[in-house]
Amino acid sequence: MDNLLSQGSKAKPSACSNSLQSPSQERLAHSLQTGNKAELEWAPHFFRSLHWSFKPSTSYENAFGHFDFIATKNNRKLNVEVKAPKVCRNARYSHLSLVLSEYTGITGKPGWLRGEADVILQFLSEDTALAYRRDSMLHKFSSPSEIERFTPYNAPLSQWFGRTGLSRTGKPNQDIIRWDELSFYLNSPHSSLYFLSNNQWKKQAN
Repeated sequence: MDNLLSQGSKAKPSACSNSLQSPSQERLAHSLQTGNKAELEWAPHFFRSLHWSFKPSTSYENAFGHFDFIATKNNRKLNVEVKAPKVCRNARYSHLSLVLSEYTGITGKPGWLRGEADVILQFLSEDTALAYRRDSMLHKFSSPSEIERFTPYNAPLSQWFGRTGLSRTGKPNQDIIRWDELSFYLNSPHSSLYFLSNNQWKKQAN
């Protein structure tokens, strides 16, 4: 992460579930649990392991700037957005390592890819993480044009799309997102893959 971040200006989910919950409620609970672990446990360990000091963003910065931490090292200060692992529910892609990007949120406001983070720290699992420059990846993507809406089970690959259904507020989803293979991100010079080994995060050798 040092090489990547120096260019800049939630533990493992439990297999237990509450049988009284619907599948959608279980997925939401699972997502919240994993997100909390990524932000409260995995990311702090990641920063400390690579000798970056850090502090949480303010509530305003988190909500409107779309970043969770401010990390500093060697007089450099970077806004870092932490993303927990996400699973694409389209069975056709179950054999692929996929990464989710959000151009527009479910309420129609700019998503975190258009936020103020310098770096996106995307955990792929408890012991694997992808770190990439947000602005570089935003420029690498083509801009959304005509957006089709799909259920999570027939979501397309490598194109912008919206999800059908309602948001948690009961209003129609307005999001614009996309799934891409991990290799798409790693082909960027501003992306790096990290692995947790012997309780220390290490960057994958090129």
